[in-house]
Amino acid sequence: MNYPIAINYALESSIVNYLQTLNTVSGSLLSGSNLNYYTGIGNEDLAEVPAVVVDAADATETDLQTLNYTFQVKVLVKEAAADTTNLGQYAQAVFNEFQNSYSSSANFTNANYGIGIWRVLRPRVSKEVVGDFLYNMIETTMYGALIPSGSAF
Repeated sequence: MNYPIAINYALESSIVNYLQTLNTVSGSLLSGSNLNYYTGIGNEDLAEVPAVVVDAADATETDLQTLNYTFQVKVLVKEAAADTTNLGQYAQAVFNEFQNSYSSSANFTNANYGIGIWRVLRPRVSKEVVGDFLYNMIETTMYGALIPSGSAF
């Protein structure tokens, strides 16, 4: 059973929130970055570079009425191809966060958005240069649940 778009947006927002938090964490590869964040694939044409576009369009309830879900997550990192000094640095930093989350999925859990994540599968990456832009697509599967209001995960 596919769940309404609200659960997808909640996970997208939770991921963006986590990545934005890393902009202020000393030692993070994203620390001090000027990344722009968007939710929903389709916004890559509107996105100002460098940009991260998070899409969790596919959320499927694993067993009916359990509130347990399998999420197919895509994270697009868009960078200016002409920036040869730093080309690919943001994609590598974002990929590292998903790679680290392979063993620490709690990074994407966010009670404010009502999402608890307990497993992140190893991410896959593809890249493509189109015109003036480098597009890195990071894809992964996440397993999680809705957190009912007032509950702990």
